[in-house]
Amino acid sequence: MTSRVLFGVKRLLDTTWGVGPVLGIDTGGRVASVAVTSRGEVKSELVRAPGTHGAALADMVVEALAMAGCQLAELRAVAVALGPGSFTGLRVGLAYAKGLSTAANIPLVGVPSLDAIAVSACQTLSLAPGTRVCPLLDARRSEFYMALYRVGSNGLDGLEKLTDDLVVGENRLAAYLASENLVVISDFDQRAMAVGLGTGNGAVKWLTADELPARATYVAACGGEGLISGTTVGAASLQPIYGRAGDAIFIAANNAVESVWKPEKKCSFSSSPAMTRN
Repeated sequence: MTSRVLFGVKRLLDTTWGVGPVLGIDTGGRVASVAVTSRGEVKSELVRAPGTHGAALADMVVEALAMAGCQLAELRAVAVALGPGSFTGLRVGLAYAKGLSTAANIPLVGVPSLDAIAVSACQTLSLAPGTRVCPLLDARRSEFYMALYRVGSNGLDGLEKLTDDLVVGENRLAAYLASENLVVISDFDQRAMAVGLGTGNGAVKWLTADELPARATYVAACGGEGLISGTTVGAASLQPIYGRAGDAIFIAANNAVESVWKPEKKCSFSSSPAMTRN
């Protein structure tokens, strides 16, 4: 992939001070979060403990809009985390965001979940330039969703994404975690992972996804940036990043062991292989 730079919430809000209310939704993790940004400020943010996201999401949105002093009709955009993450959670969030977008004729913006996690970690921690950041989500089947990022010389104003979103097996994961200047953000018990994978490879900091601020705040800030840059999409064309057979095709990059998610085509378990390798 061509590396690209992600900006932190403050930088995004500073550049979108003229954009009215944007709703951000993230339901792909162990917690659900909703946020509203407007005119360069975070107006509200909510986080709910693990549970049935579908049952809580509508009430969360109503509460977040009320806290922000905003009506649904005033929203300039709806932004939603695309995954990878929980299949059910992603479907709930994406379906709800598409419904709002269609019913109220509001532009829609999709945000990769691993980007939101990485930026949220930088927002929480004071990381030195050159530090690598690795969001690591349990994909089950002895595999993990991950991507690698590097903190630039400007800190939050320059978080460089070094890899595509990857699906990595246990046998390859240790190589990615061998850096001694690395922050790992996981969505599962790090002690269990350390026992299972032997990942005592010098990672300087472990942070669970539950310890991060509301990821939907970054998602909402990206929604404002999407309005300015013209990267909004129609509800019919926005697709989740499931990262699994039945929902996406995987194409191995340069014969590597890990696989890169490609949103080019969907397949079914019965008719297509789980992976296509070069």
